Amino acid sequence: MLLRFLLIFFLYLSSLNAQEIKALQSMQAYFTQKLISQDSTLLYKGEFFALAPHFVLWKYKSPIPKEIYINKDSMIIYEPKLEQAIYSTLKENLDILTLIKKAKFIKENHYIAELLGQKYYLFFEEGILKQISFVDAVGNSVEILFENIQTNHSINPEIFKFKPTSNLDILYN
Repeated sequence: MLLRFLLIFFLYLSSLNAQEIKALQSMQAYFTQKLISQDSTLLYKGEFFALAPHFVLWKYKSPIPKEIYINKDSMIIYEPKLEQAIYSTLKENLDILTLIKKAKFIKENHYIAELLGQKYYLFFEEGILKQISFVDAVGNSVEILFENIQTNHSINPEIFKFKPTSNLDILYN
């Protein structure tokens, strides 16, 4: 009887966490992205912003500046040092809020989500996303760690609008 109660209680807690996770409307954090290949490890750092229903901005600060704007079914990769912006159409929304909403419980604080055939492993602490791990298309391991996380607070939607300068090369993918 105690075992049955604990199992029901555990399932209740995990569904509660899932409901809290799915209620996420905005997120802002600093991130560290580690890309591990057979030959090397690359470390990227920057800021991350997400606003429901489908806005995302990754602002890479090191080792080189880069900005990635995602708005539902479109993505812009802006590389200021190259004075270049690449516009792409997406088959599926690639924002983290969508990823979180698709996450399925594995075990305590660990979830899995799939977008476009790619599996993502998500780790939460107290209902807040702390890490995403996956293996990319060429076999590299990728880990993204979030710090100084703020959730469900006001984010100005204007930051998600890319404003190109006149001397920019525009490419369409």
